[in-house]
Amino acid sequence: MAGYKETALSHEPKCFITFDGDTLFETGSWYLRQPHITDESGNNHFAVIHEVKGDVRSYRMGVTGLVTREAFAGQHSFQFAPNSYDDRAQHPYEKTLLEIFDHEDFKMKDEFTIMFLFNKKEYDSYFRTLKWNYTTSKYETNWTWYKNITRTIFRKGVKVGLNWNSNSGQGEFLTFTMPSGAVNVAWQSYWYNTPLHITMKREKKKLGGGMYKTIDYIFIDGVQYSKVESAITSQPTTGENTSSFELGGTQDNSDPDYMNDRQTSPLTIDQFAFYDKALNHNQIYDLYKKTISYIDLI
Repeated sequence: MAGYKETALSHEPKCFITFDGDTLFETGSWYLRQPHITDESGNNHFAVIHEVKGDVRSYRMGVTGLVTREAFAGQHSFQFAPNSYDDRAQHPYEKTLLEIFDHEDFKMKDEFTIMFLFNKKEYDSYFRTLKWNYTTSKYETNWTWYKNITRTIFRKGVKVGLNWNSNSGQGEFLTFTMPSGAVNVAWQSYWYNTPLHITMKREKKKLGGGMYKTIDYIFIDGVQYSKVESAITSQPTTGENTSSFELGGTQDNSDPDYMNDRQTSPLTIDQFAFYDKALNHNQIYDLYKKTISYIDLI
């Protein structure tokens, strides 16, 4: 039976960043030893690391892969913000993000599928009451100021992306952005420190007479969480944009009180794939099943 990577490749992704291979990084430092991270689709859409190099660099390679069934030698993932900090004394987590540059393969004019795994290790609760003191260049706890924060899992411009949010009114939730708009999914406490398999796809149906209908889907662990159908129209919305894929952060300017451009607790990403077509539901569920151990299927 084919494994996760072999099956994902059989569907012909335009980009497939797996973080696998022991030659990518230096053992001991766990930092990338070459200019970019390999695209295993064969289309040369490499991932590039952007980072602010402080005393402690804020990423780690060589982390155990998130495909539980294949967690053996050579199968790795990428972790943002892996280190611990004294959160009052230090500026937490230097900025690190991955960029996959825009290309004609990623235009998303019609159908597409984005699929990957991520693991958010913990809740950023300590950070929500911290306020940056510009005089002392340190954080101070301010119990009267309980801020809302957003952490980018990935995005491609403003039309497609996924954020984790913590909000005093709504609690914790995921925001999936698709061409049809944003969909919020309540965050479950048992999702912390657990790999989640994410699929975001768009179908475009031609109905005849120059008319179309689009359908945007969200899947978590093979389960459909959202389905948004457009009205029948001659001019359907598209995800088309010229922005790069950004993973784990953004290239926006930073606000030290919010740090919405980076991670402030460990986030791991694995098996990031982009397809210029809509995978069917059976293919999505089959790939999810290949991420978990056999004992979990019983």
